[in-house]
Amino acid sequence: MMYKNLDYDKLQKITENAEFAFWEVIAKSYPEIKSGCFPPEAQFALSEALESAVETWVVGNSESDFEWEN
Repeated sequence: MMYKNLDYDKLQKITENAEFAFWEVIAKSYPEIKSGCFPPEAQFALSEALESAVETWVVGNSESDFEWEN
């Protein structure tokens, strides 16, 4: 389900930026690792989980009233 008045384009862009920052912190924490390989199915699952988490956080903490789309 999706919310009618939630800006999903904004949510996706913010989540992408946050995910990039996440991997940047991981890479800086392991300077001895020289590659960045990550299985595509794991990447997809991570991205989906992050988007869901951001959506939950925005809806739960915003003063806006979000309505479900039918």
